[in-house]
Amino acid sequence: MISESYLHLESLNITRCVKITDGGLQHVMNLSDEVLFSLAKCKNIRTLNLTWCVRVTGAGVIAIGQGCTSLEFLR
Repeated sequence: MISESYLHLESLNITRCVKITDGGLQHVMNLSDEVLFSLAKCKNIRTLNLTWCVRVTGAGVIAIGQGCTSLEFLR
């Protein structure tokens, strides 16, 4: 789960972070939908780059779109 300190996150670029696991953003990101479901609670995220995050599916992207109401840029 995303800790309370991440709820004010505005930007996150995890491009090509292929060796970081879900446990890594539960410590930072081979990112999967489970982490995106947690990130969707971060209402202040304005930019998010998921390039090369091959485990992310449409369900994770939809969660981000619905939860991150300040999102301006998603790649």
